[in-house]
Amino acid sequence: MKKRAAPAFVGPRLSVNFVGWLVSCCVPIALFATVCWVVGFRVGSYGGSACMVAACAAFPLYCHRGALRNDKLDLDPSWHRFVFAWSLLAILGGVLVGLVIDATFLVHYRTYTGMRWKNSLDPAAENGQANADVGLVRFSPGAAVSRDFSMSFRNVDTYCVAPVTFNSSGFSDFWVAGKNCCGSRELPSDFRCGDWQLSGSSGALRVLSDHDGLYYQLAVQQAEAHYGLNSAHPLFFTWELHPEVSVSHLWLQGIQSFAAAVLVAACATVAAATVSVIQQSRSGMPKRSA
Repeated sequence: MKKRAAPAFVGPRLSVNFVGWLVSCCVPIALFATVCWVVGFRVGSYGGSACMVAACAAFPLYCHRGALRNDKLDLDPSWHRFVFAWSLLAILGGVLVGLVIDATFLVHYRTYTGMRWKNSLDPAAENGQANADVGLVRFSPGAAVSRDFSMSFRNVDTYCVAPVTFNSSGFSDFWVAGKNCCGSRELPSDFRCGDWQLSGSSGALRVLSDHDGLYYQLAVQQAEAHYGLNSAHPLFFTWELHPEVSVSHLWLQGIQSFAAAVLVAACATVAAATVSVIQQSRSGMPKRSA
């Protein structure tokens, strides 16, 4: 007689709480994306944004309450605790990433779009005081960067300036500026800031940094003393071939950074939720699944 083969040993099957895993993935990701968008893109006023973030923070508290309730009822509180912890991390991360995106890209975008844009500006006929609120400029045909009258001021970085002239005559209050893009004071004509080398360039974007503007001002003072120029109200710009595109690109960079941050947060959350569910299933808890 043939002996019967011994039955293969079958271990305990993992019982995975799919609904808990799905909620653990979706809720923190949604909270991160919402908070990051509200903070980074300034949805509404500061007060409105703060209220939205506070409303998002109410959900983790609800999950924490659910975990305590399930624990008292001898139900599994694991996924409630996971959602509570990761939702708090998502809200904090969304605030921090949103602030970084705002400070890096969107604050400049809002500033430029809130300032005046001016076409056909004649640098020989207009002064800086009357154009102090200008953020984007298209100079008149014939205007160019006068590299022969450039100057630099060094303080760790080299701060370079060169006046914008009209038909090679008549100096103005409008200066092209940049950092580490020119030679020393002994070689002032070695000016390579912005799109100066591209034919047809006549646009410029206002320099928004007050810190950089201070050193550009010192470079202008040196240029006035060295060349005998007079610039009563200097304004500083970066020379751009398409300044409108540069402003739109700031918004696009903000969107791209937001999408990348949400993708990273989603991958981290899904991975953590999966590990948590597997560990919970292998723990062999005697408690019933919620």
